[in-house]
Amino acid sequence: MRKFSILFAILIMFGFVNAQIVILEQGFEETAGTTWPDGWSTFSASDLMGSDQTPTDFNAGDNTWFICSEASFGGNGGDYLYEGDFSAALGYTAGSEGNPFNYLQTSEFNIPSNGTTSLKFYHWFVSNGGAGFFSTHFYVLYNDGTEWHTLESFIGEQGSGDNAFDEEVVIDLGDYKGTVGRLAFVYEYSDGYQYALDNVKVETDGTVDIKDVNKSEIAVYPNPVKDVLHIANQANNVNVEIFDMLGRLVLSTNKNHISVTELANGVYTIQLTTDGRAYNQKFIKE
Repeated sequence: MRKFSILFAILIMFGFVNAQIVILEQGFEETAGTTWPDGWSTFSASDLMGSDQTPTDFNAGDNTWFICSEASFGGNGGDYLYEGDFSAALGYTAGSEGNPFNYLQTSEFNIPSNGTTSLKFYHWFVSNGGAGFFSTHFYVLYNDGTEWHTLESFIGEQGSGDNAFDEEVVIDLGDYKGTVGRLAFVYEYSDGYQYALDNVKVETDGTVDIKDVNKSEIAVYPNPVKDVLHIANQANNVNVEIFDMLGRLVLSTNKNHISVTELANGVYTIQLTTDGRAYNQKFIKE
């Protein structure tokens, strides 16, 4: 067992084994039901590719995207929460007046040029509900900074296709390695049922290119470390996350001097994120 642990640590140090790192994560809990997360926005459009965009008001109710709570949908909002107190949702009439495509757009993020990167989320998508069959139309798009690309289309069919938070949706982002962009979750008015989205996450086992954060801007030392890990950086608002060999988040902070005395000895990955850029480095805790 000890030989295996040492070999595993060596493989991680040389990049042959990568931890799962979360690039983007949103469960809408930070919104407290009053505003969209930083960098997120909504708009309506006349077509699926986002032409003729019209900004939508946050407090527009279920006529477009809104933050759903238990009080929503006439006190039945709890049915549209996968986890926690909030989700993103809209009513079945969204887009019935004017532009039929309702966009919920994420903040910008980087997709590493190596490894496997996936989008994961849970949604309440139903076409075969208590009122009978009414096809619901929903799409997931990615904008690589130049144009929109359709990642997945969900078109309700009679007798199939429902997913009322039953299972996680996973979409591979491998076609967009090395790009910087944003996602959009798009509900098309079709006189179908309401819709809800929760626990959005983009994960990767790759490493972000060093060019995303210049080495001269950030230094992590000492390595190996026994007590305190220091971060020297020229950037502000650096978020720090430390993952173990299994990809589990074991520490999160925004401090530049991090006590690691409580961590077990072994190999870890530290991820530093600032101004939409990220830097990963392996280190050894002794």
